Amino acid sequence: ARFPMGALPDASRVGGTWFPDVDPEEWALPDGLASQVITPALVIDLKKVRQNVAAVKRALGGDLNRWRPHLKTTKMSVVWLELVRAGVKNFKVATTKEAAVLAVTLETYLDRDDSKKKTETTFEDAKNAKDRLRRRLMKEKAAFDVLVAYPLCGPARDRLSCIAKAFPWIRWSCLIEAEEAFSTDEEAGLEKTNASSFKKRRKTGAATSDDEKKSPRQRRFEDDNVGYFVDVNPGMHRTGAEARRRDGASKKSADARARDVAFDAKIWRACVNDPTDETAYLGFRGVHFYEGHLSACVAHAGSSLVETEIARSRRADACAALYEDVLAPLLTYLRVKGVPPIELVTSGTPGFTHALEFDVRNALVHGMEVGETPEHVGGWVLSHRVSPGTVVFHDWRGERQNPGLELTPAAVLMARVVSLPAGGRATLDCGSKAIAAEAGDPAGYVLGHPTWRALACSEEHMPLAVGSLTNCSYRESAARVPEAHGSIVAGEVSGIDAGSAYVGSEDLASKRIRPWDVALAKRFHALPKDGPGTATAARGDRPLGSRDGAGRAEKNAERELTGTETERFEEDDPEDKRLNRDGSGDDLPRRGDVVFVVPEHVCPTVNLAEHAVVLDGGELVGVLDVEARGHELVPPDLPPATTTRALRKAAQESA
Repeated sequence: ARFPMGALPDASRVGGTWFPDVDPEEWALPDGLASQVITPALVIDLKKVRQNVAAVKRALGGDLNRWRPHLKTTKMSVVWLELVRAGVKNFKVATTKEAAVLAVTLETYLDRDDSKKKTETTFEDAKNAKDRLRRRLMKEKAAFDVLVAYPLCGPARDRLSCIAKAFPWIRWSCLIEAEEAFSTDEEAGLEKTNASSFKKRRKTGAATSDDEKKSPRQRRFEDDNVGYFVDVNPGMHRTGAEARRRDGASKKSADARARDVAFDAKIWRACVNDPTDETAYLGFRGVHFYEGHLSACVAHAGSSLVETEIARSRRADACAALYEDVLAPLLTYLRVKGVPPIELVTSGTPGFTHALEFDVRNALVHGMEVGETPEHVGGWVLSHRVSPGTVVFHDWRGERQNPGLELTPAAVLMARVVSLPAGGRATLDCGSKAIAAEAGDPAGYVLGHPTWRALACSEEHMPLAVGSLTNCSYRESAARVPEAHGSIVAGEVSGIDAGSAYVGSEDLASKRIRPWDVALAKRFHALPKDGPGTATAARGDRPLGSRDGAGRAEKNAERELTGTETERFEEDDPEDKRLNRDGSGDDLPRRGDVVFVVPEHVCPTVNLAEHAVVLDGGELVGVLDVEARGHELVPPDLPPATTTRALRKAAQESA
């Protein structure tokens, strides 16, 4: 359920300083551009994009061929070209609009690259049949591969056919999950283009008796050359054919084992191209296995390195169990049934590091039959690719899901403080119309301001709690939980309240201070001297808890801890009352302040923007369209390109 605007945020996200290595000044727009940009505005830094691509490459062991990044995050050709230049050739998209924009982007890139090498002719002037063939072969050699990772139906599937025919040098695929997906024109609505083409051939006498015998799926593949991956539901229950766990198979009843096999058989029948021919796999390319339900964040506010690694280990164990108990038995079944060698596509941002640790070929060897060799069995999986896309831009959730990958935010929202409605409160102009709010609150983290805590957004507003203590999250407020759930160790709480601390005298021991309170206290040295959470930590020459040079936020914190009324701040506070670079002073907002917000979930945030300010290491590239946002409704027709076979024939005739 959504909570009203201004509701308190999820405690696991708030507290401490996130992105400590990111200086907000790195996002400052050049040449006074900030004074011209109306906020909220999406800002992208291509230099940071390249840093993230390099970090992912390191995680992949240097092999970018193992990566099929999902482009639904980035949605801009200028960013996609950074991936292409880095050496990425395999992609995932979710919509036909993303597919069409990507195809045009790749063609433009290859044409420009070819023009630099062969300047005497341009694409428009290439009337010579041999040159047209040369250009086509050059594009095919680039070996770009695009998977539309969505179960397209009706006009969307027809649109993919249209795109594939217009750009035949790209290897296209889509997802299916059942054999019925291609059974008849009426059931699935996928065969309009193919059926009309077949009827024309029948009228003209071009259709043969073999055409009459072919399944709709076979005829469609011959018409548009779009292959298919079988989408398997590993337990996320979003899309895909349901798969069953095989753990404890020896203890299962015969009926239970038979039901497991029945599920595997259903997936196998989806792989077969022709229901009447169990050996027909024309167009089949592999298995898509997205375990997105295993997406727990391993880093939380206040959690220690040990707690983070324990959480990471638990998630890794859950992923490994899924691969071993669901994926490996299913792949073994498909291989034994005669399915040809496959590409396996798994894992988005949360679990891709665990998938890289899973040796799928070795798992298949364990299930090989008598007379088979490990080389033959292991080679059945041609490639295992992971498909994280968020990592290119990185976001707050990704920081908590995969800490330590050396990723940095490459897309942020530039926003302004538009209101100071009450003491300890401020409002930014990046509400749910500009930043994705479906992942809960807070929807973003304000860089450089760890004590500015985003509350529940409304459409144009992001309320903030600033500098005052907040003692519970909305989850606790709704549940009215009076005590901590966890154990107290050295003044900190583990478990659900990780990062909380008990501070103050005995009469305050029942008052739980949330992670953001600890962050505030540490930042402004406001922990009471008699509290178990006090510790000595140097900030300049002052120890933690020192009262020297206390600012207003420190005084507010102390008043909150002692139960006295919190002093309100005014918007006209003098400049020297605000936070300085050395951490002294008060981190108080003023109306008109420009800040940069890292979204909790960057993918839908990018989709909300029509344009983006694009930088490259602080230098302005331009204000560019987010070309692939949204989706197509009634797109214009794309004329089909001449086939490579026809180009070869024309080149031979012109010789």
